[in-house]
Amino acid sequence: MSNIKYKPEDYIGKCFGKWTVVGYSLIKKPENSVHCKCECGKELDIPLYRLITGRSRGCRICASPKRTIFNKRLYSIWHDMKTRCYNPKHSSYKNYGERGIIICNEWKNNFTNFYNWAINNGYKEDLTIDRIDVNGNYEPSNCRWATYTQQNINRRMTKLNTSGYSGIRYITTGKRRKRWLARIVINYKEVALGHYKTQKEALEARNKYIIDNGLDYPIQEYKGEIGSINNQ
Repeated sequence: MSNIKYKPEDYIGKCFGKWTVVGYSLIKKPENSVHCKCECGKELDIPLYRLITGRSRGCRICASPKRTIFNKRLYSIWHDMKTRCYNPKHSSYKNYGERGIIICNEWKNNFTNFYNWAINNGYKEDLTIDRIDVNGNYEPSNCRWATYTQQNINRRMTKLNTSGYSGIRYITTGKRRKRWLARIVINYKEVALGHYKTQKEALEARNKYIIDNGLDYPIQEYKGEIGSINNQ
């Protein structure tokens, strides 16, 4: 086009609705396009005239947030997650909010962000949201979509574990009594990682296993011996 109405370099850094112009277009056509980033993180090349005239105010989901709420199950999961963490009257509050478990700022008051994460991270109708570290918060790095079977395995481990560290348990009976057991759940199966004299050694062994095997589990920082051995 010889008569250029819009110059991309004049709009880099400017916002149009939920879009922010972050650079030049990554493709040659259509002409006078710019590379944009939506509030949710989605990136796309968009013709400048669509931004300037208001024809594009955000990605398909963010521009029409009601589209995401149409998924009633995901919205229910998000709503129940908030209730467990912030409503003292909820029957499960004592296991979540009362224990200090919270929802990250990215999700807490923005269902669209939660929806986008879910869709891009393996959400299916037969899966439920699961925290990898049962003592951690609801946040992208600590959540995944799991089957009910895997959820039940994690709950069983939580009931048996009062050490304060996920996957660490003190043994009081048998040949291995007075030892700390390190363990982890992989593909719905519990894997024993050994018995150790101290809680710290068991935690370090579990962290090392996660790192050596490239597992998507949070690394727990040792903060001193937690929990009472008599209550293990």
